[in-house]
Amino acid sequence: MSSKKIKIGIFGAGKMAEWHLKAYHSNPNVKVIGICNPNSNKGLILAKKFNIPNVFKNEEDLLSLPDLDGVDISAPTGVHKDLICKSIEKGLHVYTEKPLCSNLKEANEIVKLNKKYNKIIFVGYNLRFCKEFQEIKKIIDSNELGNINFILMIRGTILDPNSYMFTKLNAGIIAEFSSHFIDLLRWWGKRDISQVYVEGSNVFPNYPIPDSVCLNLKFKDNSSAIIINTYALPGLVPEIRIFGSRKNLIL
Repeated sequence: MSSKKIKIGIFGAGKMAEWHLKAYHSNPNVKVIGICNPNSNKGLILAKKFNIPNVFKNEEDLLSLPDLDGVDISAPTGVHKDLICKSIEKGLHVYTEKPLCSNLKEANEIVKLNKKYNKIIFVGYNLRFCKEFQEIKKIIDSNELGNINFILMIRGTILDPNSYMFTKLNAGIIAEFSSHFIDLLRWWGKRDISQVYVEGSNVFPNYPIPDSVCLNLKFKDNSSAIIINTYALPGLVPEIRIFGSRKNLIL
């Protein structure tokens, strides 16, 4: 195995960026050599905390660092597409927080561009790497529950009404939040959706699109799932109930 460290640059200096930096800091095969955050001094604070040698406010300065192997995009969704495209054009691999981008048009542009550059673009659906969700997959794959007939998934968080999550930088609660559960369903074998019914509502009056949502998904095997997400529920801990023909599973 090569002793060469992978050199990473990170965009963003919020909560997700700090979590990622803790992981990089504990990995002897990785070195974060630059951080970019255009609108505050949080980048400088994290640079001091994690011994990052270069701090920038301009994205081009980070992308121009010599010997950079890849970037970590922990910035808001509204800037993902531009940062991904600029990064792969520089020949860099990309880890980006989910969702990939704000809409299907942007996703198609990324895919089209990367056919030319053929870089790795990894979208961080990190729930797949949590032990409890991996254990659920093992149980489902073992057929211990029998046929999976119905799945209920609930998860929320509490946000400051003035958070950037209530701006155009946000892709909406389904893309930002519900996509985690949709990814888990696909990973657990529920890929073929035949029908979708969605209803949303507003808890925060200043938010122009729903901040709380209920998705009712029907699959081609006649099973179904309900996903409930809200920005007005204390705590991130999910509630999951899986109803099988033999047994039920409750998390």
